[in-house]
Amino acid sequence: MFNGAILDVAIGMLLIFFVSSLLASAVVETIGGFLHRRSKHLWDTLDLLLGNTSTTDSGARSIVDELYKQPFITGLVRPTDRIMFDPARTGPPKRLPKRASPPKAVKDRALGATRALDDAELLRRFYGPIHIDGREFTNALLAMLRPQGKLDRALNALSAIRATIAEATGTDVTMADISSLVDDLKTAGDALVSTDFTAAVDAINDAGTTVSIDRLRTLLTDAESALVGVFTGDPTRAEMVAALGVVPKDLRVKLVAVMSAAGEQVTDIRAGVEDWYERNMTAASMWYRKQTRYFLFLAGLMMAISLNVDAVHAADTLYHDDSTRAAVVALADEISQIDCPSKADTAADAQPAESSTAIDLDCVRSQVGGSVSLPVGWDGVDTSPTGWLVRALGWIIIAASVTMGAPFWYDLLSRALKLRQKKGNDNDQ
Repeated sequence: MFNGAILDVAIGMLLIFFVSSLLASAVVETIGGFLHRRSKHLWDTLDLLLGNTSTTDSGARSIVDELYKQPFITGLVRPTDRIMFDPARTGPPKRLPKRASPPKAVKDRALGATRALDDAELLRRFYGPIHIDGREFTNALLAMLRPQGKLDRALNALSAIRATIAEATGTDVTMADISSLVDDLKTAGDALVSTDFTAAVDAINDAGTTVSIDRLRTLLTDAESALVGVFTGDPTRAEMVAALGVVPKDLRVKLVAVMSAAGEQVTDIRAGVEDWYERNMTAASMWYRKQTRYFLFLAGLMMAISLNVDAVHAADTLYHDDSTRAAVVALADEISQIDCPSKADTAADAQPAESSTAIDLDCVRSQVGGSVSLPVGWDGVDTSPTGWLVRALGWIIIAASVTMGAPFWYDLLSRALKLRQKKGNDNDQ
């Protein structure tokens, strides 16, 4: 019996769970896309990971907001959202979408009770990227930690020295004439904690009491190149340690621990930061999936009630009706052979459960279409009190099943069909 009817009933029920999960996930994804759930979840996760605010010379600022202004992050925003997200835009709209504002609970817990987000930050939280991989996060974080506020002093000193050279009437310049400017340059170099830039400034100091204009121009060019390297290349360990003085204490403790474990090489520090971020995003993904399960259950329950997708009635029909069972099994076999590419699961994937079959569900939905005919619906239902109780149990079973996710049921369905095929081959022999 197991090789025949019961296995076919199991295949039919797996197909019903799979199709129900497809429909419920489509509803949840549509509503979640309208509410920008993934974008807001990513912002709030980073807000907890990095710390709420940082005190700088200009006052309190949002660490996540500064991170989102980096080009590594702005490039991840959907093209349709960039007009609202772009930090360089003239200003936020007069009226924000109501769904863009965080609820009070999120403000108190994740965004800080003493500093609510302004309109520009709310827009970046709402229209931001839905996923940031470890490499792009590390690029943005290191760029954000560079001492941007200390650049002006070095640039002004370099410009003043060049102006002095331009005003010189001879071929040489006396170092005493530019000593104060070189001192400013050295002070800026010490603040930047750049080994290359400090070496370039020391070379100017060591040029002698009198230096030719051509030689001085060459030394200034070397200093400018080193200064550019501070803001375009990877910061050194010393530069990152110096930059950590302006970040929140909890973030500073985390990054110091990561850097200490990684070693002295910048490449090792980058790898350590990426690993730290990915581990935290894995945990955040599980939070998101757990929350998504509640929405899937509600969507599955509403779908089961509206369409009368009753698991108990469906199983009874499949067991007693040979023609229906054969048609459903044939349909299951057809769906299992759909030519849809696999796609890798990511930390931002909204699917609530892991699966060994990471199939493109959008492709499956488009190919399944309206061709699915299952033993569901309101025709000939039992309206007795007992019938309603049994039907309610069937609805709850369907609602619970969709929380496992469509990939989970697709994987089980494929395995059950392979088992059925193997049993059939063994019987033929």
